[in-house]
Amino acid sequence: MYITENIRQINSVSLYQAPDHARVQPVTIPPKSENIEIITGGEVFFDVNGSSRTFHRGAIFWHLPGEQTVWQTSRHAPYNCLSVRVATYDAPERRLPRVTFWENDDDLTVFTREALRSFHDDSIDRDVLHPYIYAKIFWQAYYYTRRKPDPDYPLFLRQLLDHINHHLAEDLSIDALAALSGVSVPCIHAQFRRHLNQTPHRYILNRRLQYARNLLAGSRLPIKELGAACGFANIESFYRAFHRCFDITPGEYRSRHRLHLD
Repeated sequence: MYITENIRQINSVSLYQAPDHARVQPVTIPPKSENIEIITGGEVFFDVNGSSRTFHRGAIFWHLPGEQTVWQTSRHAPYNCLSVRVATYDAPERRLPRVTFWENDDDLTVFTREALRSFHDDSIDRDVLHPYIYAKIFWQAYYYTRRKPDPDYPLFLRQLLDHINHHLAEDLSIDALAALSGVSVPCIHAQFRRHLNQTPHRYILNRRLQYARNLLAGSRLPIKELGAACGFANIESFYRAFHRCFDITPGEYRSRHRLHLD
């Protein structure tokens, strides 16, 4: 299903400012509805896996029927948010974590102004505007999940995944990761299987191969150096892994997706 297929219309786009006394009445989402809240300032306290966490500007809360909007805030920094109320044709299903983040602050500022101005301008075609607003927020939330560990993961696993994604060229053996995290090798294997449904080796290999594809399409780096930058011990192992995964050689992939970088 396309992400906007179940969207009947957007009922409301508005800014909400929590009161200074910090007493907010949560709203329960009705059937065939979604409510998206994007924090634009202040702070919100929200339970994740039974533990209260503090969220600030950029946090995206995606609520489905039966769930409640955010409501816990503080007197010294009551939150404000962009609220988008969505009507759906059928009962919506969760396709993204309930809490994600809009990482680019300037982009969030531009979108907030654009969404508010456009929604309250009757000359704008609703059939164009509504899918755009929904898809734009969905993309930001989805893109965050592709780049950042799920906030529901144990802290050590989130830190480990961040380390892997920022140090692909370095030694990422399981023994090295265990020493870095202070967690045993069996525990690392168990947590990867539980939360990622794959082994640490497979996760690291996939991240290295994805990074290789990005470099092949977007840089002039020689393939031998490119393989090393992605963490492969030699060009032979890089070619084997790449061809096994994508059924194409790195050179062929570069030729197919080469950018004009002159």
